[in-house]
Amino acid sequence: SIQNELSQPPTITKQSVKDHIVDPRDNILIECEAKGNPAPSFHWTRNSRFFNIAKDPRVSMRRRSGTLVIDFRSGGRPEEYEGEYQCFARNKFGTALSNRIRLQVSKSPLWPKENLDPVVVQEGAPLTLQCNPPPGLPSPVIFWMSSYPRAAPTDVKIRVLNSTAISLQWNRVYPDTVQGQLREYRAYYWRESSLLKNLWVSQKRQQASFPGDRPRGVVSRLFPYSNYKLEMVVVNGRGDGPRSETKEFTTPEGVPSAPRRFRVRQPNLETINLEWDHPEHPNGILTGYTLKYVAFNGTKLGKQIVENFSPNQTKFTVQRADPVSRYRFTLSARTQVGSGEAVTEESPAPPNEATPTAAPPTSPPTTVGATGAPAATTEATTVPTTPSVAPTTVATTTTTAAATTERPPTTTSGTKMPESAPDRQSIWNVTVLPNSKWANITWKHNFGPGTDFVVEYTDSNHTKKTVPVKAQAQPVRLTDLYPGMTYTLRVYSRDNEGISSTIITFMTSTGERGSGLATPCKHGAFHSILSFLLVSPPLKEDSSHPFPTLHGVSRLLLYVSPQLPGSQEEPGRMHSDEEAPF
Repeated sequence: SIQNELSQPPTITKQSVKDHIVDPRDNILIECEAKGNPAPSFHWTRNSRFFNIAKDPRVSMRRRSGTLVIDFRSGGRPEEYEGEYQCFARNKFGTALSNRIRLQVSKSPLWPKENLDPVVVQEGAPLTLQCNPPPGLPSPVIFWMSSYPRAAPTDVKIRVLNSTAISLQWNRVYPDTVQGQLREYRAYYWRESSLLKNLWVSQKRQQASFPGDRPRGVVSRLFPYSNYKLEMVVVNGRGDGPRSETKEFTTPEGVPSAPRRFRVRQPNLETINLEWDHPEHPNGILTGYTLKYVAFNGTKLGKQIVENFSPNQTKFTVQRADPVSRYRFTLSARTQVGSGEAVTEESPAPPNEATPTAAPPTSPPTTVGATGAPAATTEATTVPTTPSVAPTTVATTTTTAAATTERPPTTTSGTKMPESAPDRQSIWNVTVLPNSKWANITWKHNFGPGTDFVVEYTDSNHTKKTVPVKAQAQPVRLTDLYPGMTYTLRVYSRDNEGISSTIITFMTSTGERGSGLATPCKHGAFHSILSFLLVSPPLKEDSSHPFPTLHGVSRLLLYVSPQLPGSQEEPGRMHSDEEAPF
């Protein structure tokens, strides 16, 4: 090209910095690159005298460059090459010079041996600490560092709250033993063994942090029915202090995880075979299994049947009552604490069966609701997850999500096993009464009257929300729900998240059907809500009348629900129903 044909004097394009400090553990590299036409040749001076590279076997120059490489792999001391270097790039049109590069070998600062006497100072008085650092190359950066804490928390006390949580209390350390800023108290704990024989457990150490200078905290997500050990430390900016005395504690029995590998097989039209494996986390001594099953055909449900099995039984055969209906099975394991997580499966559909509208699990027969649609009472089942850490805290309970107040309640012919209050702090019998956009939540507990709670709910998009609840403020209304959405919900103590209800599932109504006309009426100081349901042909409009007229209606069902004057609550449950002839 024309550019290549032009003559150019040399120009330095790359060079080392003027104060070039090198690591004595590495080879020395002094850079010098230049361009020119013709290509320049290079030579160096050291301390203003010509540096003959050819006479030093450790020194070489890179090809097509003036960069020097001093290699110490065969021996030598880097300090011997300290000095001032300069690079010359030359062709017939001129010479270019690099900066004068001062090569120095890095030197670490070495503190002299000192006899340090303790410094005594009165509390609150100013203190000056002298620091005269030794020289180094490059100049050292000075900073202060505290030592590790000198003391451990004392009088560590453990109180078992439930099968998966404990509370801790300890005495604070004296401030002068922290030796810096106190960051946190920390508990190290590990699962030593299970109370179940021949059950292998991981003894991996875990930790719980308690920021600040507080003397108490809660450790949760423990495994039930296990032996644990625990130690506590103080943590400052440097790290952990000494460990406290090792404490031992045992968690009581809990509820088991869901049975594994629940299989439903149908070898012929007369029988259905069920098989399952024991739970991965028994969390105690298994006392048996509970199986609930119901026949269904489309949206029609039969009567729910409950079977209880021994802890060693893992098979069961169901004799079908008819060859048309399918069956829905819900299985859970039990300890003496209660039933654990449940798993639900259905019998196979015949090849020619159309896909029915799925009814909620373990639902009893339905009745006709106030909007003319079936309103089923759903028994919510817990989410069948196998815990990777500790399973849920409280015994799994079957809760009833009642019909919305837009409809009359359903009648239940199924069986519901009653729950009794446990003998430790717990939350149970969580009940959900959903509408299309809201739901009322109630529960039972055995906490003191001043206990506050948190309602946590998650939609099917995995969006989690929480609602703090003051003591005795039931029922709680969730007002930001979406129609036709499935939610999971639990209730736990605000002071101790480890004490929680089981997770239940409910669905809001779609809100697509029109509700019946409602007419408020008075009777003395007593208010009522009057709703009706038209059973038979639909309404037809008569343009000559401002309201729809009723043609061909056989009867009207009336539902009356009392409400006290000034009450902010929704109308209560149906108290009577009458048929009004036309």
